[in-house]
Amino acid sequence: VLGLTLWMLYRSNFEQRVESLRAMVREQVALIESVARFDQQHSQDALDGGARAATVQQITEAYSHLGGFGASGEFVVGLRRGDKIEFLSEFRFPEKGARKIVPLTTERAAPMRRALNNDSGWMIGLDYRGEQVLAAFQPIKELDLGLVAKLDMREVNAPFMQAAASALGIAAFVVFIGGLLVLRMARPMVQRIEESQQRFRTLLESAPDAMVIINAAGEIVMVNRRTEEVFGYSRSDMTGQPIEMLMPQRFREQHPGKVQDFFNHPNTRAMGMERELFGLSRTGREFPVEISLSPIETEAGMLVASSVRDITERKESEAALQALNENEERQRRTETALNELYEALRGQQEMDSLASIVVHQLARYLDLQFAALFVLRDGNTYTREAAYGYPKQGGVDSFAAGDGLLGQAVADATPLKVDNVPEYAQLALGLGTAALSSLLLHPLVHDKTVVAVLELGGLRPLDEEQQAWLIKASESLAVTVRLVLDLEARNRTEQALAEAKEAAVAANRAKSGFLANMSHELRTPMNAILGYSEMLMEEAEDIGQDDFVADLKKINQAGNHLLSLINDVLDLSKIESGKMEAFAEDLDVGALLDHVTGTVQPLMEKNNNRLVIERGEQLGKAHQDSTKLRQALLN
Repeated sequence: VLGLTLWMLYRSNFEQRVESLRAMVREQVALIESVARFDQQHSQDALDGGARAATVQQITEAYSHLGGFGASGEFVVGLRRGDKIEFLSEFRFPEKGARKIVPLTTERAAPMRRALNNDSGWMIGLDYRGEQVLAAFQPIKELDLGLVAKLDMREVNAPFMQAAASALGIAAFVVFIGGLLVLRMARPMVQRIEESQQRFRTLLESAPDAMVIINAAGEIVMVNRRTEEVFGYSRSDMTGQPIEMLMPQRFREQHPGKVQDFFNHPNTRAMGMERELFGLSRTGREFPVEISLSPIETEAGMLVASSVRDITERKESEAALQALNENEERQRRTETALNELYEALRGQQEMDSLASIVVHQLARYLDLQFAALFVLRDGNTYTREAAYGYPKQGGVDSFAAGDGLLGQAVADATPLKVDNVPEYAQLALGLGTAALSSLLLHPLVHDKTVVAVLELGGLRPLDEEQQAWLIKASESLAVTVRLVLDLEARNRTEQALAEAKEAAVAANRAKSGFLANMSHELRTPMNAILGYSEMLMEEAEDIGQDDFVADLKKINQAGNHLLSLINDVLDLSKIESGKMEAFAEDLDVGALLDHVTGTVQPLMEKNNNRLVIERGEQLGKAHQDSTKLRQALLN
């Protein structure tokens, strides 16, 4: 009876140990796979090897810190590399000749080989030391790894071997010894449970994110240190409390129903795929979070592990990047609109076409319902050159500096904004009229002079981007308006000069005609005087009146001089009319000099001047126009 009792107790304890090892393996695999799925979603760039490397590193570090359970128990994580098995976790008993890499077919790695072949269960076999162990094994499918929880058979059998030896010597104390055995067997079970919980807590504490585990009632069962840091509560403040305490008030009413839905259909997934999630700290600060849910099967029932990551810094970076992109887009739109405006203004030389382009471009880009351009004219008057949406009646056509709001904008040389537009300033629409909500008077200043004024109005005020664009555009508009004004002034000046030149040419042409006619009219009587003087000289010589000859010669020479002057006038008129002609002939240079000297000598003596001519004896002949050469010498 005692032996049968011992055997039954042994079998019961053995089965409990097997089930305990298998439960520990299942719990560890579930937790590891939960961490792996979370890392796949959020830790792709944590290490060079990606999310898988990050998860493996966390597992190996956790089991290295754990050390083992019981006197000989330990967890072993392995990886298959071809026909080899590589143990990733540190051995609890490395001093007994254990190797980190063993052949796949070795009997010392039978539990790990079965786990790597996607098999799960338990067995009695040899471990890496050659010791006979009771082992539970299961694959970690998310990572292609195997997990083995083992315990030396000597530790499993030790209590019963001692009990059997005592039973042989003390049969009389069967009941007493049986009670001791029951107590002795219960203590290791309690220890294993405590050790399993400690291992679970170690893995939980090593997680980089806040880990919150809740039950089916939505109550917090367990948290890690990171949860305390993120939310600001202590463990005791959170344990046993509804999970809704960690979320803003607006999410709390619907959340219990979502918890029940998850427990009814448990599966690993991320929360908030279609909306943003927020956590609530003890101080009342809301912050954006990412949450991953994983179900955990335990002997006490299903629990849900929530991995919560504070993504405040990421959101701030995304917001900063978005603001930067929006700023770049605004700058691109501004540059594009400015380039379109510059392209439209290029080559414009007339103010009316330029003004029309300006008001239409501004109305289109600034979303205006009303625009007008007044340009400086006549030194102090500004005239409306073009308008967009301007009323046919009641509008201002011109104004002077200091006259009204437009004139005040000119006097101040700064933009003038009118927010409370009077009711009489109405826009004419097809359905009736609409009141302007804002009015902007913007002067265009070039070289400290207001060359034009823009009057802009719309159903809504200009935003910051539009105001910045208008400031940039106004600089180019002022330069363009100034250039067109200068060009128009130059064109008017050139036109006046062309008209004056045409009048001068006509007057000169009339003068040339007059001189030509007068020279011909004077030459006819002068030729008669010269002819009569020559006839009188010949007749005086014939009758011996030599006293008259000298005077007659002077008359003849004076006539010839006057004729030469007449010829000069005629030649001048021919030059101006483009009809000057030259007649070359052979002439005696000496005789020409004598003739010029005889003509000039009396005039010089009359003015008490002296004419000295130095020349050779034989000057020879020259082939020239004798009249023009003589006139040149006389001049």
